[in-house]
Parts: sequence; C-alpha cells; structure tokens
Amino acid sequence: MLLFYLGLGLSLIVLIKFCQKTISLAIYGPISTSSDVITNILSLIDLSLIVNLLLIVMFTGYENFVSSFDLDNRVGQTGWGRLILVTSRPSS
Repeated sequence: MLLFYLGLGLSLIVLIKFCQKTISLAIYGPISTSSDVITNILSLIDLSLIVNLLLIVMFTGYENFVSSFDLDNRVGQTGWGRLILVTSRPSS
C-alpha cells in the first residue's frame, strides 16, 4: 500500500507541467490563434482536475486505511464544513 501512495505522490509532478503550460500561455497567448489558446486553457483545466482527483484519492485512502482525521476539534472551521460534518454522520 505504501508503494501505491508513493506512486500517487510522485504523480503530482503533473503540477510542473501545469506551470509550464501556464507560462507558455502567458508568453505565447497574445500571438497564438484562438483555437490554440482555447486548447491550452482546456489542458490547464484538465491538469487541475487530475491533480484534485489525485489528492482526493490520497486523502480518502489515508483516512480509510491509516488513520481517520479528527474533524471535531478543528479550529477555524467554516459553517458549511460543520453542516457537512453534521449531516454526514451515520445515525445510531
């Protein structure tokens, strides 16, 4: 299981590609065609969704298999966070 999470952590190197595409879009965006700009923007959205999915899988796996997060004693928790925590608890 450790190798699985190490592999997921290493796959977050996708962030480097995100930074490269952002810089490329900032430099060459004004002189590119509109279809190239749209393609680059969609690839940035795709990369951000991939990274978010990886983080969700890593945190969920950690909570399920290693240790649960102590969310009852969080400082600075937002109101909607409390609402989700209260409504997601199983009834006994």
